[in-house]
Amino acid sequence: MQAESEHDITIRWVPDFPGDFGVAAGEATLEAVLACGPASVVGFSVGGLEVDREPFSGIVTRARAEGLRSLPHAGETGGPDRVWSAIRALGADRIGHGVGSMSDLALVDYLREHQLPVDVSPTSNLCTRSVPGLEEHPLPRMLELGLLVTLNSDDPPMFGTDLTGEYRTAGRMGARPSRPGGPGPQRCARQLPGAESEGQVGRRHRQHPGTARSDFGARRQAVTVQLLCPPQWTSARPPATRR
Repeated sequence: MQAESEHDITIRWVPDFPGDFGVAAGEATLEAVLACGPASVVGFSVGGLEVDREPFSGIVTRARAEGLRSLPHAGETGGPDRVWSAIRALGADRIGHGVGSMSDLALVDYLREHQLPVDVSPTSNLCTRSVPGLEEHPLPRMLELGLLVTLNSDDPPMFGTDLTGEYRTAGRMGARPSRPGGPGPQRCARQLPGAESEGQVGRRHRQHPGTARSDFGARRQAVTVQLLCPPQWTSARPPATRR
């Protein structure tokens, strides 16, 4: 709240739990969020090792009923089946990572048609070896095909990056804003499914003593932050010698 009032910085939190810890871990995490989470908690996520997401359907359904957005990780180390599972079983409002989507043309069509945001974290993908190198990263192709891609830092301390670094990495892959002065974070947020205008953010409350829930405009993991990039990017690939 101090950062918002003094520096005009808005932070929204998305707690998550590792799927490989099982349903009990998800239930415990959600209980803690509902009991203690501040009003700035806007979503709920499952991350960790990319196990089947379907067993977590009940947990995420409950989180959504409490006013939280479904923001699961899928298609990071797994393939399109994991992304479909996140969409069908968890009602995903956006997809964390999603780089494994590209081998399924039907899934790519779905993501493009529904403009379901895909939160791509290039440096994380390289560090975890989800992709072998920048030249193989699907970000430029995702943009070429018209997917709504956001740029993310994932876990800055773990991967030694920040959002500025991710812009630089994306630039090395040939991703560029389509025009100078493109839309900033607030406009990006308003383009996401169900996001509210700046004046409305924070006005939605769920009926639970002492707590509130606002609509979401940013993503992330536990106590890290962050997203936000213009979706109107081009993807002119760099020369082969550029690294």
